[in-house]
Amino acid sequence: MRFVHVVLSRILAVFNRHRLDSALDEEVRAHLELLTQDYERAGMPSDQARLAARRAFGGVEQMKERHRDRRGLPWLDVLRQDVSYACRQLRRKPGLAFTAILTLGLSIGATVAVFTVVDDVLFRPLTYPDAGRLVVAHSRLAQFGRIPVSDGQFRVWRASLKSFDGMALLWAYAANLSGTGEPERVAAARVSPDLFRILGVRPQLGRLLRDEEDQPGRDRVVLLSDQLWRRRFNADRQIVGRTIAVNGEAHEVVGVLPRDFRFPRVARLYSIPVDADRPDLWKPFALAENDPFRGLNFAAIGRLASGVTIQQAQAELDALQLALLQSQGPGNATIPGELLPLQDQITGTSRRGLEVLLAAVGAVLLIACLNVTNLILARSAARRRELAVRSAVGATRGRLARQLFTEGVVLSAVGGVLGVGLAALAVRLLVLSAPVDMPRLDEVGIDVGVVQFAALITTAAAAVVGLLPAWRLPRMSLQQALKYGSGQTHSAQGRHAGLTQATLVTGQVSATAVSAIVAGLLLQSFIGLLRVDKGFQTENVVTANLDLAGPGYLGRRVPLQRSMIERLRALPGVTAVGLASEQLLAGTGMNLRVLAEGTSVPSLERPLANFRTVNPDFFAALGIPIQRGQVFTDTDVRPVAVVSASTAARLWPGQEAVGKRFRRGPDNSPPIEVVGVAGDVRASRLEQPAGFMVYLPYWQAPVSQVSLSVKVTADAATVASAMREVIRAFDARLPLAGLRTMNDVVAESVSERRFLMSLVVLFAVAAVLLTAVGVYGVVSQRVARRVPEIGLRLALGARRGAVVHMVLREVWSVVTIGLGIGVLIALAGGSALRAVLFDVRPYDAGTIAAACLTLLVAATLAAGVPARRAARVDPMVSLRSE
Repeated sequence: MRFVHVVLSRILAVFNRHRLDSALDEEVRAHLELLTQDYERAGMPSDQARLAARRAFGGVEQMKERHRDRRGLPWLDVLRQDVSYACRQLRRKPGLAFTAILTLGLSIGATVAVFTVVDDVLFRPLTYPDAGRLVVAHSRLAQFGRIPVSDGQFRVWRASLKSFDGMALLWAYAANLSGTGEPERVAAARVSPDLFRILGVRPQLGRLLRDEEDQPGRDRVVLLSDQLWRRRFNADRQIVGRTIAVNGEAHEVVGVLPRDFRFPRVARLYSIPVDADRPDLWKPFALAENDPFRGLNFAAIGRLASGVTIQQAQAELDALQLALLQSQGPGNATIPGELLPLQDQITGTSRRGLEVLLAAVGAVLLIACLNVTNLILARSAARRRELAVRSAVGATRGRLARQLFTEGVVLSAVGGVLGVGLAALAVRLLVLSAPVDMPRLDEVGIDVGVVQFAALITTAAAAVVGLLPAWRLPRMSLQQALKYGSGQTHSAQGRHAGLTQATLVTGQVSATAVSAIVAGLLLQSFIGLLRVDKGFQTENVVTANLDLAGPGYLGRRVPLQRSMIERLRALPGVTAVGLASEQLLAGTGMNLRVLAEGTSVPSLERPLANFRTVNPDFFAALGIPIQRGQVFTDTDVRPVAVVSASTAARLWPGQEAVGKRFRRGPDNSPPIEVVGVAGDVRASRLEQPAGFMVYLPYWQAPVSQVSLSVKVTADAATVASAMREVIRAFDARLPLAGLRTMNDVVAESVSERRFLMSLVVLFAVAAVLLTAVGVYGVVSQRVARRVPEIGLRLALGARRGAVVHMVLREVWSVVTIGLGIGVLIALAGGSALRAVLFDVRPYDAGTIAAACLTLLVAATLAAGVPARRAARVDPMVSLRSE
């Protein structure tokens, strides 16, 4: 207890310093007065008595210091003094302090903001109970990789696998919601009722879906998301039990999901391109026997049993598939399966890009720290006389080093506080500008963990900024310092300082070179992606999506669609109206195996083709060329198709495909005749090569959800408005969704790449600017130190151009070394960039050369200003200063 009492009293003494000092002064005066009175009573005169009292008492200030040390925390008091002195020193040079704090604040803020996004997206656990046990199941084929699972696989896995605590199937679609307010097309999902138990979700209103409702005819119930409930139904707590119209059919609302329930975009659950958003409406799966979407079309989520690892579950799944193959033969249910952690599945396609982004902003932070370190080094060199005088009057080298270190810490601390404030704003800007398909954006925000990370990198910045100037503390006597102050240089000291600063600049150039090379590769990759041959035209094409689902359109869907097309085709400025079951760049649609008639190929070795139903005008509307044959007609009733060039070459290599026949799916399916061969298109993603495509006549197999592609010669906005009026005239309850130009579709498909590229290029530009500032500062100081030498050279006949070249030559040598190191680092880490590059090698010589040349030019321009100033030195003035 005594120890605790002593510690507490010392802590309190730190905060009561002034009051205790006043009491101590009063006590000292009292002691001196008593001693003086004693000597006066002994017969001494008053002045001699006071001197004798002081001699007897001892050193007053030394006694006070010893007393303060015993009553308080001496190290804290020294720290306070150091911080106070550092602040006074920085106030004497406000320009330096402002520049350093702003540089550190911006770089720390950018780093914290990017880390916040990366941490929340990639590393923070999902917001479900025991989220580490959640997995996504895929089918896997050697020639295609991961593909969706089938309903048959799901039923077998759910019934047979013991490693799972539950498994659910999911399929996303868009539904028309009407009956209250304007008709609206909302993201919806059909799910196994067990999904919400697997995810550990409880409703905030009503109940969840029940197992008995997972049957056709008993599935007319829905769950609403909190967002849809608040936005469309004004958070009406009486919504449970009400009936709403979903695709024209009455559905009972049985519950509302909690506000904090965050389900990922369904597209993230697939390893193939699909157009599926985060659902706002949920209903039971209830898959009918004749459902056209049966097959390899679904996402599956499972929860591992307690204590089971994903490796153990995968081993059990592999054994089950092998047993099925041996007992049943090839089929959908025997296609191998693969398990992935849910978090890895959601973030997989964004992981490498975000890691590159974090590395880029980290390089900017390093460059900023090196820049500020150079500033403090320059400042400490200018303070040689002051430091030498302090050393001469008793300050130890450690005490002076601690003071320089404290100044760096103060700058870093203020910069860190500023950085956290800027990071809060930057995070909001990043979230607003990030593409909508970036995972988990709704979870991104500043929290305690982010503040701790900010404190960590601020400490790291303080170590970089403060330690080197303290370690490089000038070793100089008072006599040398006075000579330095009178205009003479200390050559050895100047050389050491110049070498240290040159080393820092080399580090800046190296980090900047890596950033510039990565930014150049990403920029070249993005430009190449936009210029890639898509196989279709995007200019002057307006697209939209329609869904004629529900009993209200049964028997009249085809006449309505034909009539809509005729009305749209009659609009001024419209030249063609295409109709398709799937929009280009919006997903893969239906994939089935194809077999050329007259050939025999094992089922699992047959090519998988993407089937889409289209009207004849689809090719003209999107400018897809017909290379051979012709397009089917609106009145064709024969089983015919147009295939892509790659499909024709795969099925009939070296032969004419027109007139040939093939089968899709099962071997007993009716043969389909090829009437035309179309050019290849990148239908799913621009970065993926053109796949096998098969186009069937839409009117032979019409579907409820269709995509319109309207070729126009007039203003796209005017035509879009007219399209909306045409659809409204047919049915005011029918929403027209996704009304935009094809250029917008392409831009959205590459939005994540654009976001990554833009930020990395921005950070690379910032790195180049910081490095240029650093080069300018170092060269300016070196020129200032060498004014007498330069003046002597000019007096002896040196040309001014030679002086400029001398200064630039030193800069070029430092920059060249830094560029060499940076290129080696970029080459060593090039393989990590492959996942985010398109049609460009990580070791592209042209990009590396362009980045190095850009940095060399920037450094030359930065050094050119002080170099020209050096060439204008007046020899007589500089010699007189000596």
